[in-house]
Amino acid sequence: MISRHSYLENDEPMLIAVYDSLRDDMSFNNKLETSYRVGDFISLPNFCLMDTGINEPILLNNFNMSVVMEVYEVKKKILNELDYYYGFFSSNLLHNDLNRNNRIEINTPYGRAYTYINNQPINQGRVIPFGDWKDYLHYSSKMNIKKHEFKKTLK
Repeated sequence: MISRHSYLENDEPMLIAVYDSLRDDMSFNNKLETSYRVGDFISLPNFCLMDTGINEPILLNNFNMSVVMEVYEVKKKILNELDYYYGFFSSNLLHNDLNRNNRIEINTPYGRAYTYINNQPINQGRVIPFGDWKDYLHYSSKMNIKKHEFKKTLK
């Protein structure tokens, strides 16, 4: 990560809230190595975080669970790379069915931030207790939860 002062010299930052493997000390956090970490927060209870057995959670909107997120200041170039990473290709409503995820704005203690919510049908998965991907991975490894155990569906 870089210092906030050197980061802000060239580009107007945007905020992104991440809940998955982009979080600090996780496997894909290197995608944010040129971004400034603003802080952590627990979202309002508007979501559901699910493990579908593919080593990356999905975020569902319009539920009643809070989710642990980290907020980063990112430049437009990084936001474009994150759009690709999350499978978000167009905000044009006519093309939303092409998107694996949709990018939405949410309130955070640091201001409005983008995050990505699932845009695909969910056939199976496991609700992640307490909405914390890091804690869930730690718990899952201790309890030896196997991928073939993903049989529950959201109702």
